Amino acid sequence: MIFVKFSNERNPDKRIFTVLTDTNNGISVKKFAATKKAVEYIKNLKSNEQKLADIYTDEFNIPSCTIENDYAEFDFISGKPLSALIDKHIAKKQMDELYNDLDILKKAINRLSANEPFTPSAEFTQYFGEYDFTKPLTASKYSFIDLIADNLIINDKINIIDYEWTFDFSVPVEFIAFRSLFTSKGISTLSEQDKRKVYAHLGVDYDMFDTFLNMEIAF
Repeated sequence: MIFVKFSNERNPDKRIFTVLTDTNNGISVKKFAATKKAVEYIKNLKSNEQKLADIYTDEFNIPSCTIENDYAEFDFISGKPLSALIDKHIAKKQMDELYNDLDILKKAINRLSANEPFTPSAEFTQYFGEYDFTKPLTASKYSFIDLIADNLIINDKINIIDYEWTFDFSVPVEFIAFRSLFTSKGISTLSEQDKRKVYAHLGVDYDMFDTFLNMEIAF
C-alpha cells in the first residue's frame, strides 16, 4: 500500500476512501465505499465512465473502471498532471506556454457543453444554492464539476481521471471552468490583472466570481 486518501467529510452516501497499491502487475487504484450507503455511489462510477467516454474521444481518454462489490478499480495512469505544467510555466513566467496549458483545459471543459442556456433545476439548487443569475450561462450536458487541472494527466493522450463528481442535472459550464481555475495553486499566485485575463480565456466573466464562489462553498 503506497497511498490512502479518506473522504470522511462528505455525507454518508458519498463517503469513500481511495487506495493505491503496488502489485506485481503495476499500481492498482481502488475506490472503496466507506459506508453501506456509499455502495451505490461507487457503482455509479461505471455509468459516469460510459457517459464521459461518449464525448471524450480523439486525443482524450477516460480510464475504464471495474466494479467489484463495494469498490471500483481503475488502471493507474502515468504521465504529467496538467496542474504541474501550469504551476511550472507560471513560476517561470512563461505566459505563452501557460495559455497553451489553459487551451487543453478549455477544450476539455467545452466538451461538456449542451450548447443551450442554463436553467437551474431543483437538484442544482439542492447542491449549490439558489441564485438570481444576472448573466446568461451555458448548460452542461454532463456535469463533471471536478474537471480540474489535477485530474488531467498528459502522456500521448489527455487522460481525464477521478470522474466521480458527475451529476445527471445541469450546472453552468462557466462554473466548471471557474472551479478549474479557482482550485489551481499556480493561478492563485497571479496578479489580479492576469487572473482576469486567464478567467476570460476560459469564458468566465470575472463579475461572476463571488456567485461562483458561493456555489463552491455551498457544494
